[in-house]
Amino acid sequence: MHRKKYDALTDTVRDEKVKQLKAGFTKQRNLFLNVNKSIEDSVRASFAISEMIAKSSRPFTEGQIVKECLLKASEILSSQEETF
Repeated sequence: MHRKKYDALTDTVRDEKVKQLKAGFTKQRNLFLNVNKSIEDSVRASFAISEMIAKSSRPFTEGQIVKECLLKASEILSSQEETF
């Protein structure tokens, strides 16, 4: 499909172009994997907060439960940043 574009490349130039294309593909793939991980972590944090609210039997407007929920969410979401 791209024969006209790449047939002119020979030996080391072709090898370098292959390395560039592979590196670009790897970056794209990692971008989508990291986005997927981010979404999973957000859902995990949401479920953890919902569980904490349900177990506490307190309204979400109460200051202490809000603080506990935010700490738990930040704990879950901060693990996400370590993968970048």
